[in-house]
Parts: sequence; C-alpha cells; structure tokens
Amino acid sequence: MHSGHNGRRRGFMRPVTATSNGSIFRTLPLFCFLTGLLFFFIFYIYQAQNAELYDMRNQIELERGRHIKVKSENIECSRKLTKQDNALSFYMMNLKQLQDDKNEGSINAALLPVEWFVTHQDA
Repeated sequence: MHSGHNGRRRGFMRPVTATSNGSIFRTLPLFCFLTGLLFFFIFYIYQAQNAELYDMRNQIELERGRHIKVKSENIECSRKLTKQDNALSFYMMNLKQLQDDKNEGSINAALLPVEWFVTHQDA
C-alpha cells in the first residue's frame, strides 16, 4: 500500500512515468464521472423537452381540428340563417299580399250591398 519512496501514499492509478506525481490519474475518474453525469443530465433535459414538445404539438393539432370543425359549423349555420332569412322575407311578402287582398275583399263586400241597392232602385 505504501511505497518505499519518501513514505508517501501513492494514488490508486500509478502514472505512466515514474517521475510524474500522478495527479491527473487521481482526478481523471472524477472528471469522467462528472462528464458522464453532465451528459446524462443534458440527455434527460432533452428527453423531457422532447416529450413536452410532442404533447404541445398534439394539443395544437387537436385545437386546429376543433377550430376547423367550429369554423365549418359557423359557415353552415350562416348558410342556413341566410336561407331562413330569405324564406322569412318571402313569407312576409306573401302575408302582406294576403292582408291587402283581405282588405280589398272586405271593402268590396261592404260596397256590394250599396251597389245592389243602387242598381235595384234605378230599375
């Protein structure tokens, strides 16, 4: 465990040359571990954002489909409303025509006895 050289403990991984102190070999596993941890953290964030982005895209597609459906329903309702407005104006014209005919008929019915009386009186 201890080397005979100056009574110091040596690192777990010994340097390539006997003259270097081996500090790179003591920090290399820590550096690799921290680099791997950073890599997996970045990968985790990427995966989480990718999943959230996928959910947002699905939500956008659902909202787009709902928007198209509501828009087509509004166009259909507008078309039906225009058709009903045209039918209503047609029926209002017919109602006015019938009321005018009714008023004309009641006036003619009121004048009919007077005309009959006038024609029979002259005779």
